[in-house]
Amino acid sequence: MRILAAAATFVLALVLAGATQASTVLYTFSGTGTGSLNGTAFTNVGFKIFLGGDPATAAPGGVDNTLIVSPLDFAIVRIDGFGDATVSQVTRLGINRDTEGLYFGRILGPDFLDLFVSDSDEDAFNFSAPYGPVGGISLIAEFSDIATSQGLLTLDTASVVSFAAPVPEPASWAPMILGFGAVGALIRRRRAQTILALA
Repeated sequence: MRILAAAATFVLALVLAGATQASTVLYTFSGTGTGSLNGTAFTNVGFKIFLGGDPATAAPGGVDNTLIVSPLDFAIVRIDGFGDATVSQVTRLGINRDTEGLYFGRILGPDFLDLFVSDSDEDAFNFSAPYGPVGGISLIAEFSDIATSQGLLTLDTASVVSFAAPVPEPASWAPMILGFGAVGALIRRRRAQTILALA
């Protein structure tokens, strides 16, 4: 009976933890680029673009055969040697199956970055799968003087760009870890009570 009660408590903790989890996941572009941040130039350095968004907001876009996560919760560009620069504008992440591209850009405006996938990969390509590195990269002229927490960011060229599959934000694991801790404490307490009752 005690084992059944402990199992039921464990399942309840998992359900409650899952219900309270944040739904933001982290999408990542990475590559090598040339440009400038706050007036300081960089050449052929590594960069990562972290995009936080809720996959539940993915919906068809205004153009046929598109899927957009919009608005993103945040967009952070990390450039080796410069640190993190949070993009000040509201942004989006999308897939356009007609042009065979994955894009990142302003919520109401042009794209900053487009990655092009091959025809053979187009049908399987989605937000939950990693992709790259790709050669078909297009940095739109709009990836210029983007307002960030570290000043204006311009990315002139990019190469060896990849897209990483989304992972849950660390904050979304906290409720589940707390639930496991509560179950462990409950089991330990019951075990101590059983030992006292037998003594």
